[in-house]
Amino acid sequence: MKDNTLYWVNVNYTILSLDNKCNGLMKFSEPVNMTYLKQNMYSMFNIYWRDINYKDNQLDRKLLDFEITDWGTADNMTLAFKLTFD
Repeated sequence: MKDNTLYWVNVNYTILSLDNKCNGLMKFSEPVNMTYLKQNMYSMFNIYWRDINYKDNQLDRKLLDFEITDWGTADNMTLAFKLTFD
């Protein structure tokens, strides 16, 4: 008999670092399927930034680019990325 049980794991993420050249690390709380994430990243995440005046202007600003530079090759949990602002 086929097991049709869906197994669910809550996964959170944290931005570990962001340097002055806009390189950053994002780490998930559990290992993730990087093949699936590569195929669905931009439909799963709404990526934007907020400036220091967000309290007044309430604007979510788009990035020019959000490039993943490493898809968790070390641990299937940590993404390296590069941000490009306008």
